[in-house]
Amino acid sequence: MGGTVSDVKKYFFGLNNTELNAVFAAYGGKYGASPEEYARKEFPRWKSGSTKMSGLVAKRLFEFLPPRMPLATKLELAGNVWRHFGTGSSRHYTVGPNANFHLVIDKIRETLTSVIQDYRIPDNVKNRFDWLAGGDVSVKEHLLNYFRQMDKQIATDSLNEQLPVLQAQMRNHSGHTGSIRTKIQIHKH
Repeated sequence: MGGTVSDVKKYFFGLNNTELNAVFAAYGGKYGASPEEYARKEFPRWKSGSTKMSGLVAKRLFEFLPPRMPLATKLELAGNVWRHFGTGSSRHYTVGPNANFHLVIDKIRETLTSVIQDYRIPDNVKNRFDWLAGGDVSVKEHLLNYFRQMDKQIATDSLNEQLPVLQAQMRNHSGHTGSIRTKIQIHKH
């Protein structure tokens, strides 16, 4: 889940005693007295790392804790899940010092437009964890998609400014400059 399980554990292990008791009581109300007693007993060992949390307990915590987290923390988790499952790509272009930079920029912009699309957390993941299907998580997805589109625009605008300068450097200093590289990275692209 893109490290979000460890984020949930970190949140869990950072709770103060009052918050922890409330979580354990609610956990017992949902999963039963025996799982609550077990969680209370094992908590210090999980926190110290001397005992590993079972997959079942980790899954329960991942389902159970996020709805009880502060909104900002929960949305950060949703963003991590969104980034983890998001698509990725890699393209490399070799551009000569005399290439028409307008054509190069158009080609790169076209590629970015085709690979950087709005993205949603997959339904099968949302179906496993009800809190991911909540309205505030959907708003977070929309915002992440919006900012990724803005990042794409900023990257192409920046490249539009950089490429002519890099080409001029290659032309004017060909005896000293054999190659120049620049990189655009937008999330996993």
